[in-house]
Amino acid sequence: MIFHVNTCTGEHALGSPTAIVYGENYSTKECLRITREFGYSETGFLKDSGDLRFFAATGELEDEACVSAHGILAPFFSAQVGKTNLKAHQRSPRGGNFRVDISKYQAEIYAEAEIFKIE
Repeated sequence: MIFHVNTCTGEHALGSPTAIVYGENYSTKECLRITREFGYSETGFLKDSGDLRFFAATGELEDEACVSAHGILAPFFSAQVGKTNLKAHQRSPRGGNFRVDISKYQAEIYAEAEIFKIE
């Protein structure tokens, strides 16, 4: 099953279009091929176990850094403003919003998504 999703938004045609492929155990080589075929900036592969892997269309390897910049920057900005719950806005033509909650040992990132097609 394939979900086509606009991430970081709850609104139609905004956010970042992403494909999520569910239920198969694809090799890394197959994941890269499928990611290029979709043509989105990235594609996720969700296994029955709940493991989710992301691949970038322009990269040659798995995108393990997906959203990691927010997880790294959020504790810094949290300390600067004295808050543990932050709201973020993706400044791009399509935009996007998400929330980051900071605890002592981790940053949890939450975002809305709109499924616009299921195959």
